[in-house]
Amino acid sequence: MFFSSLESGIGYNIVLWFQSWRTDFISSAFMPFNYLINEVTFLLILPLVYWCIHKNAGKRLMQTVLFSFLVNVWFKTFLGRPRPYQVAVPGKPKIIPALPALDSYGIPSGHTQGSVVLFGFLAGEVKRKGFTILMVLLMILTAVSRLVHGVHYPQDIIFGALLGILVLIVYPPIYRAGSRFLSNFILPAQAVLSLLLFAGLIYLYKLFISDTHSFQSYVSLAAVYSFGLFGFSLESRYIRFSTKGGLIIRLLRFTAGIILTFGIYIGLKILFGFFKAPEDSFLSFTLRSLRYGTIGLWVSAGAPALFVKLRLSKRE
Repeated sequence: MFFSSLESGIGYNIVLWFQSWRTDFISSAFMPFNYLINEVTFLLILPLVYWCIHKNAGKRLMQTVLFSFLVNVWFKTFLGRPRPYQVAVPGKPKIIPALPALDSYGIPSGHTQGSVVLFGFLAGEVKRKGFTILMVLLMILTAVSRLVHGVHYPQDIIFGALLGILVLIVYPPIYRAGSRFLSNFILPAQAVLSLLLFAGLIYLYKLFISDTHSFQSYVSLAAVYSFGLFGFSLESRYIRFSTKGGLIIRLLRFTAGIILTFGIYIGLKILFGFFKAPEDSFLSFTLRSLRYGTIGLWVSAGAPALFVKLRLSKRE
């Protein structure tokens, strides 16, 4: 009842207000902020930080962002609320999105939450006033762009921002405690614990959510997150690559790594496509888990091992 009243009342009116002064020029001006937070952007930024700038910060950033999106998808599906253009209010104009209509749920806003986590994390690492102001500005513009384009209610934005702030506060101690806990076990045991973590995340979804609307996305995130943690353990024990090097070496390292990352991403999609598994089948679940788990292992341990082998990185 609470969300319904917002979706047809003040929340709807606010989105209508943004739509009333939106022009093609304004829509185009805000368009880049919609693409700051998407799958491809994170596939580029997260490995860049981890492979080429600061390894430990990259590890923490990768796991924080993945955890944040797991939380977002879980709440989005659990609440199951519509987007503004999916609601018709008698006597009021229809909301027309300036972006291709999405069939996913609205609250909380993934773009807003993702921008708060990404830019908030970077601001916390750099700790410079000018940079922090820029990061906050990017958060605000990303959030406003979702209202300008008519794809989110203000309550979606607020909830997404609050979740992002909560993740930045709560997750770092969880990550540190989890890393210390894993380090007490031999590598095979760590592999088993990563599998158990993956199974636990899937169980948490199934326990509270019957809607399978976003299950595939959730599985993908859970697999990258869980197997990535195991990959970081492999890297710490056996690889220990260094992010140091000249600009050319770092560019070569990133280029080689990202080309192979996309190659694995696309190649496994094509390979597993030959199985023609129905989307809701156990085989489809297994193949998706393997595909995204492989990506997590590759980015966290496979690529660093290759960098050392090719002498694009030295050992620490």
